[in-house]
Amino acid sequence: MSTLKKYITDIVQPTFEDFQEHKTARHAFIAAIAAFHAIDRAANDLGRKSSGNLRKEWGQKSTAFKLIDIMAHQLKHIESGDEDVKPEQWNHLLSFGDVLNRTRVADFAFIMRDVIEFLLTQVEHFEKPTSNRAQKS
Repeated sequence: MSTLKKYITDIVQPTFEDFQEHKTARHAFIAAIAAFHAIDRAANDLGRKSSGNLRKEWGQKSTAFKLIDIMAHQLKHIESGDEDVKPEQWNHLLSFGDVLNRTRVADFAFIMRDVIEFLLTQVEHFEKPTSNRAQKS
């Protein structure tokens, strides 16, 4: 099992379940931080010392991941630097900050659900089918 998959199973999903049970801003931020830091496990699985390039790549692949990234960094640093970015998929009309400012705590569940789904698709890049290894032996 990859480090990423174990982290999603042991940390991200249970933290999201805690949020769903309590639906508070505190639980939302903790869930965002837990989900964002999955990137560190992915970088480890890839043998990378830094997750910087992977962070950019995942942010481009998944709007939900980008929103979680911004939330996690806002909590720690008060701002992330990406709040004013207006992505093409929103016709450059709304910024990430606009969307986060309009997101109610209860609506956050949809962002987290999408992030977890995205993270699980990334696990496939790290999991090696055991049947191929057995055939080569």
